Amino acid sequence: ATEVLVASTGVIGVNLKMDRIREGVPKAVAALGADQGPAAAKAIMTTDPFPKEAAARASVGAREFLVGGTAKGSGMIEPMMATMLGFITTDASVPVALLQRALREVVDDTFN
Repeated sequence: ATEVLVASTGVIGVNLKMDRIREGVPKAVAALGADQGPAAAKAIMTTDPFPKEAAARASVGAREFLVGGTAKGSGMIEPMMATMLGFITTDASVPVALLQRALREVVDDTFN
């Protein structure tokens, strides 16, 4: 509960009500679980018509790991301005620098 990142696709320049977020963090932490991907996908929906999430199990040698992802669809707030949130999780033992590089490269080919 001491390391929480807040993400929003709200209106630029309009601050979130952090007191409400702080109140909800303990409840969110209590709901954490390896089987909660579908709930997380639903929790971030706003005007999306359906939740977006996927997960895969893979292995390298004898080591098995999971990769999961969820995204919140974009909304046109202003002309030429769309926002989207996407989250990827894994329990793979990979150096942070390698994960950052892989993410940057794939984002260049997908989101951008």
